[in-house]
Amino acid sequence: MILSECKRDGFPLAIINGRRQCVAEFLNQCLGYKQITDVIQRGGTMFYVFEDGHELPLLCYCCNSPLGCDNLSAERDRLVGLYLKSMTWDIEMVEEREGVDFRLEFASPINKNTILQVQTSVMSADKLIHPAACINNKKAPPVIELAPHRKHRKRR
Repeated sequence: MILSECKRDGFPLAIINGRRQCVAEFLNQCLGYKQITDVIQRGGTMFYVFEDGHELPLLCYCCNSPLGCDNLSAERDRLVGLYLKSMTWDIEMVEEREGVDFRLEFASPINKNTILQVQTSVMSADKLIHPAACINNKKAPPVIELAPHRKHRKRR
């Protein structure tokens, strides 16, 4: 759900991890300038896997439904090795209502001027799977309870 625009960069604000956040700032923090290392499909949803373990699901920009892929091998060939260089967005009329046309822009480390745009929903940010070391990981690290330290006295 789009609430408004970010005051810093004008990108949409959305509810991400239960908080109102700038979509571009959130994705840039997690994925900015990181390479795609794999493209996978899980439960009918295509995911881009990044070098640090983040997994970004692709969702339809107009209805937020999962996007799948008929030829995963071709998608891997097209995307593996590219890095997230920038993002862009615009308002578009979709079925008589406004929708956000959100695009991720990927570049090659070899040819930085060639951009590949991928359209996805801003809600992909909320569904992003974070590696354990990411500060945006919703799962708390395991708590290890230690037994209290007791001093033992010698008995005489």
